[in-house]
Amino acid sequence: MASLEDIYEALKAELDAIPKLRPVVELDDAVNVSGNACAALVQFAGANYLTTMGSEGDGYTFTITLAAPKSRAGRQMLGSFIDADPDSTTSLRNAINGTLDGLVAWVNVVSSTGFADETIGEGDYLTIDVTLDVGV
Repeated sequence: MASLEDIYEALKAELDAIPKLRPVVELDDAVNVSGNACAALVQFAGANYLTTMGSEGDGYTFTITLAAPKSRAGRQMLGSFIDADPDSTTSLRNAINGTLDGLVAWVNVVSSTGFADETIGEGDYLTIDVTLDVGV
């Protein structure tokens, strides 16, 4: 079974491959986003024992917080990352859904929040939280 750290690193690698998305260690005073890039913070959100896929296995929940400049361009970028279009090259769902190259049984992007205004350090950002279920 994959460790949490292995899953975390694999998720960050998948995010790093998405154009205009920068995985970060934490959202703090130095959020490195601009008009043409967003930050992505992967966080462990909990474990589910014998409750996934009809009580057929254990799983983890992860949250990816996306942060973009508080602007029209930022809103458009965040929207592109939650795009449900199966042909989208920027969709988190298209990039992450699968098995992380066989590391886990499955990863599914299951939901997202709406846009939220958030102050991080001294900057104002738009954020979205995306929830992932990971079967192990």
